[in-house]
Amino acid sequence: MSVVIRAESWSKGGPEAVRETPWNVDRVGPGTFRYQGRRWTFDDVIVSDTLQSPCVITPRSPARTDDQHYTTVFFIAEGLFILNDTSIPEIFKAGSAGWVPGWSQVPGEIPVPTRFIGIGLHDRVLERHGTTLPTRTGRIDSRNLLLTPTLAFLHTFTSDPASASLPAGHPTGTLIADLITALLPRTTPEPVRRSVPDLYETALIIIRRQYSDPELDPRTLAGLMNVSLRQLQRSFAKHDQTVSAAITHERLTAAITALHTGTPPESLAGLAYLVGMSLKELRHAAKTAYGLTPRQLRATPSQLLNGID
Repeated sequence: MSVVIRAESWSKGGPEAVRETPWNVDRVGPGTFRYQGRRWTFDDVIVSDTLQSPCVITPRSPARTDDQHYTTVFFIAEGLFILNDTSIPEIFKAGSAGWVPGWSQVPGEIPVPTRFIGIGLHDRVLERHGTTLPTRTGRIDSRNLLLTPTLAFLHTFTSDPASASLPAGHPTGTLIADLITALLPRTTPEPVRRSVPDLYETALIIIRRQYSDPELDPRTLAGLMNVSLRQLQRSFAKHDQTVSAAITHERLTAAITALHTGTPPESLAGLAYLVGMSLKELRHAAKTAYGLTPRQLRATPSQLLNGID
């Protein structure tokens, strides 16, 4: 029987939010960094519902003590998550789910504001249900008939104010454990075709990682991906974008982030160099996107820039 040990909520912003996340946050997006959510702790089951600002994350070392001996099954309620634990990044969109060995041990990217619903299952829970996962990390098969109703149930539970004060002996924790373990594959699962990012998504991942290289342009990117420039251009055209615009957008976003967080370079030329641009290119990009010069960008609150973009 699962008993609620505690229910808690938080809403953090800025440097405090960065410190409070379960991971090491290596790079954040523009604007005020936010980390907010709720958490319910049962005997061997931890349920969390969190909203996370864009950032790049790496595992904490050592792992958090409340994360040891737990497997986290996560659901993307809104947004997008890129798991970088293997050679091929796994992209999780809204409605998809996967598992990792403890939430603080996740390397990945959160490119847009994303809401996660996470279920931490202690090793004892998996043992009681006879569940031994076949891989360190993985994706729950989208064809699993339990996936949609389980996510719907979790949406309802995490959104209900009454969930903050469940009486002792309430079976919710046990029910959640039963639902989640039923979703998970066993050691000899049916082969599930691995989700491979399409050309456009893969290109965006590479751009986010290498925007600071001044040599990165559409032709270089195509070469890195071992595809023709025309193939790459067609993949972006399907999304009403150009490759050049995507690279410029990432560089400008990084420049704005540097202007409004931490200690930016003293000169605008230094800022441009930091994000892989010339000063002329930075000025042109800022003027095109916002109608502002880089100096005006420095004086404009990032929240207003988010509204303009």
